[in-house]
Amino acid sequence: MQGRGRRNGVPPNEGEPQVSLTGRAPWGTASAEKKFIGFNIPLRAMSGAMAFRRVTPEQQSIVGHSHDWISITIPMLGRYSEAYGDREVWLGGPAATLHPHGEWHGNRVASLGAEAVAIRLDPVRLKLAGYDLRIDRTSCWNGGRVGAAARRLATSWSDESASEEELLQKTGRFLVDALACEENASAPPWLGYILEKLDDPAPFSTTEAARDLGLHPAWVARAYRRIMGEGILESISRRRVDRAFALLRSTDLPLAEIAAEVGFCDQSHMNRTFKALAGRTPLQVRQEARSSPVTSLSE
Repeated sequence: MQGRGRRNGVPPNEGEPQVSLTGRAPWGTASAEKKFIGFNIPLRAMSGAMAFRRVTPEQQSIVGHSHDWISITIPMLGRYSEAYGDREVWLGGPAATLHPHGEWHGNRVASLGAEAVAIRLDPVRLKLAGYDLRIDRTSCWNGGRVGAAARRLATSWSDESASEEELLQKTGRFLVDALACEENASAPPWLGYILEKLDDPAPFSTTEAARDLGLHPAWVARAYRRIMGEGILESISRRRVDRAFALLRSTDLPLAEIAAEVGFCDQSHMNRTFKALAGRTPLQVRQEARSSPVTSLSE
């Protein structure tokens, strides 16, 4: 689903992007003392552009703020909402949010926390790369072709071997394609049933779910990927990692027991999936939970 918002009109600064903490926000006015539990994992930094992985534990409300550069946020794990203008859009799975510089927005994080790759771009640097785009309002895309492309973009920014020019070109092309994309069609009635089954910790069978719906399993699998931007097995893996994150942060259960509890074949399977989706191991996630700092919104 694509959403549109209003432009606040705050001019960008020339230097490093900072989070603005004054002005009218979706949930009131922020103060410089406002803090939340979370941290950033740096991915890339260059003149006029940067990317980091934002880790935000569960059930937090992040007050209204804005950025001095264009902001692209790509959810990787968990669910969170973007509130802007008079709208609030919940995002999870392949998705993307685009905020122009100076656009006020706030966030809420769901019960299992959220992680996202955040990309910040100086409009001048984007223009020098050959992309003179008019970005003057917020856009949100949930799933579909744009969501899948956003995941690929996040993977590129996480790749240490990618050159600066390559990243800028991929980001520019992503923005051109995403801004030209029409709003997603309404979700079909059967999708809610599939998503409800996927949220159930019990083993999921596409064949059984399709039979319940009176549909062909292969058709359901293809349609699901087209609508959601990822396959059913990818969604299952992501949900397992989400549940494992919650247990790693809130319990001292052994890693092998957590792997079995959330549905992985074994601890090795969980480790591989974590590296692919979270970029780090379960042990690193547990250590983060014990030592993560209180971070101000301006960091």
